Amino acid sequence: MWEELSDQQAGEILAASNGQIEGLIGASFNNGQAIDYYIAATVGENPPANLAVLQVPATTWGVFECVGPLPESMVKTWRRIFAEWFPTSGYECAELPTLEIYDESDNTAADYKCEFWVPLVKVKQ
Repeated sequence: MWEELSDQQAGEILAASNGQIEGLIGASFNNGQAIDYYIAATVGENPPANLAVLQVPATTWGVFECVGPLPESMVKTWRRIFAEWFPTSGYECAELPTLEIYDESDNTAADYKCEFWVPLVKVKQ
């Protein structure tokens, strides 16, 4: 999807942003049958009619920094979150969209930084 996103489309999405989270967002959500993926931005109460809206309720988020060129650093970071962090954290992934926050800098650079926001719920003991 990202490779097919034109500069014009990215501009339209960013123009609709209310700035609550800066940059483009990749939002993925397991709808029970498949994984839906959105290229998005945070929007206010009156988003443009030509954009789909995915409402995400307030929740507890685990925010993880990803450093390095994409997609290699992304794969490593997700692997560490699920293999290392979750098993010892006392949390599990909530049934809400997971967010990837990207800025507009060179995502192939060795020092590129983005964030992964994982919705969390406490593990019941």
